[in-house]
Amino acid sequence: MIDLDLPLELSAEPPAFNSAESARDWLEQLPLANSTQAQAVLAHQLELLAGTALSLDQRLRIIEVLRESVLFVQQDCLRRFAARPLPLSTAEQSAYDACLGLWRVLETNYLLCLQNSLAGQLPDRAALAAQRAVATKTGELLAHCAAGYLAPAAYWTRLHQIYRAGEALEVSLHAVVDGLHTNAETTLAAAYVESLLLAAAQPLELTPRQLDLVARWARRWAAKVSVLATEPRAAKTPPLLVNVASSEAISLLATPQDEADWRWLELTELRKTLKRRLQGLADGESPESLLLGSDCVQPDCEELLLRIYRLWCKPGAGSLKEARPSADCELVAGFVAMHFFISGDVFFQPEATSRLSKREHEEIATFGSIVSRHREESRQRFSTESWQARSLGVADMQLARSLQEAGARIARGQLLALRPQGDRGFMLAVVRSLMIDGDEGQLKLNARLLAGTPSAVALRCTGLAVGKDDFCQGFRLPAMEQLQEPASILMPSAYFRPGRIIEIYSDVLRQIRLTRLIERGTDFERASFEWE
Repeated sequence: MIDLDLPLELSAEPPAFNSAESARDWLEQLPLANSTQAQAVLAHQLELLAGTALSLDQRLRIIEVLRESVLFVQQDCLRRFAARPLPLSTAEQSAYDACLGLWRVLETNYLLCLQNSLAGQLPDRAALAAQRAVATKTGELLAHCAAGYLAPAAYWTRLHQIYRAGEALEVSLHAVVDGLHTNAETTLAAAYVESLLLAAAQPLELTPRQLDLVARWARRWAAKVSVLATEPRAAKTPPLLVNVASSEAISLLATPQDEADWRWLELTELRKTLKRRLQGLADGESPESLLLGSDCVQPDCEELLLRIYRLWCKPGAGSLKEARPSADCELVAGFVAMHFFISGDVFFQPEATSRLSKREHEEIATFGSIVSRHREESRQRFSTESWQARSLGVADMQLARSLQEAGARIARGQLLALRPQGDRGFMLAVVRSLMIDGDEGQLKLNARLLAGTPSAVALRCTGLAVGKDDFCQGFRLPAMEQLQEPASILMPSAYFRPGRIIEIYSDVLRQIRLTRLIERGTDFERASFEWE
């Protein structure tokens, strides 16, 4: 028999309810308008419930009553830590931990029901308990993704345990009603596939909006995937492989040895569904008419669906790049700090040169720059971070640092300056994805390098409506004809306007006209330009 290894300690204090009816009465007093308080109260009561001896049916009825309120509170509390720079702040980390705590204590109560089913009590309720436990794990997975955390190995170990328990009870395909989700009727197998599809979609590379869409699609289409105990023969779509005895989600390159521990996700019907919708979008049909969501807009919808199709139905295709051995890499975040290290000098207002002191003029004449206390202050204010980096080809790089080391908070889409060991100058890069790997205690990110050697410049908008603002830090990248990339300017956010005239200062003061926005990140805009 599968042992779910659940806590057996009894609570000294009973919960505020001991039946489904009393739980409904208690919920009427729960302050749902204050989601933080409601979350803490629900977690406490579910902890007491887990430590209370109840029959399987009694416990299951109570937590079914509480479940809707838990889902409502958890969704509202996501906003307190979702899509924030990493590492999380103290308040954000506390909110994330509280969210995980509520998911896990709800899961524990469902697993107590499942454990009783394994012991022979009311096996007909096992399908419901197992499906709800896996659905709760999916809620936990989405919380990990929202916070930017890689789901720990223990998550997948537990998810596989639950599914194997359902298989042992022969209830993995038993239909259960789930009125809180779009699909009113579902199964343990469908809930299990939903979590696996989410993991296969590389969710930590998605924006919050994209993650929400993919989560909905995974739930809607999970029932189209069959979980098989033997390898499908002559399947046109390569199956996804899962080792149910492991602590991993999808195994792309594995060759099963002991088939008893492996399951194959048969994707033929899912592939047909995705291809049919991709063709419909290409033919001009609306996302809403294809049941992709009324809030799904083109062309973003088609791009996301195509990405998901490749990850789900062509696993491993073009996703594996040979990484070189890791080496030290200096990292700088923030426009002001990056400008200091790329220019090698203190930033000062170009027009302020005429107001320099006699000593500062002498220093410029002697050393080519101001080397007074301003430079020393900047050296003390700014510093580089030491990361381990692996090159994934010409334009991609993986970086990691220990969470025990001090460093700046970093956001997806942020501009960074990188200098790998042995290189003389810094390169600019954009964060494609980032995560915290709690098992390894590291902050990890993938960065896309911007071609060309950056030059540090000073920028200022012009025009009657602008006034005479101070110059700010910016960067110029040269044209790269072999890559068909034009020369470009990188500016702080909200700087770009088509046709806007910008003053740019490096050695001399000149003007440029912004022509086209190339990309917009979290803290920067990059645009092509023409000299005036």
